[in-house]
Amino acid sequence: MSASSSDNDVCADTADVRINVCKSACLIILSRRIFSRSIVPLFAKELESDPAAARKFAEEALAGLAFILLVLTAIAEIAMPWLMLIMAPGFTDDTEKFDLAVVLTRIAFPYLLLVSLSALIAGVLNGLR
Repeated sequence: MSASSSDNDVCADTADVRINVCKSACLIILSRRIFSRSIVPLFAKELESDPAAARKFAEEALAGLAFILLVLTAIAEIAMPWLMLIMAPGFTDDTEKFDLAVVLTRIAFPYLLLVSLSALIAGVLNGLR
């Protein structure tokens, strides 16, 4: 096997792991829809009665969600090698593939934090309409 075909195999296998991570992200995106659909009615109800209370509600929801997501993201970033054992157990045989998968997943994982926060903000903005 030549070096270039070995590199291609590593990239192809790593792409498979990224696809699995993207599938997990799709589940989180679905949950963000549910989250935004639950926040919008509560925010709109508060907005009708007291705009200041609605603003406070939105700020507290954003602060709470950001805190929880930051903690979970930090834990996931630290524990990524162990999480990768669960997401891609076949990579333990090849340390190069495993290390690359860990690095790429660490790079992509904070996206979930950002997309969740943007869902909350979108829900608040929809409530303002």
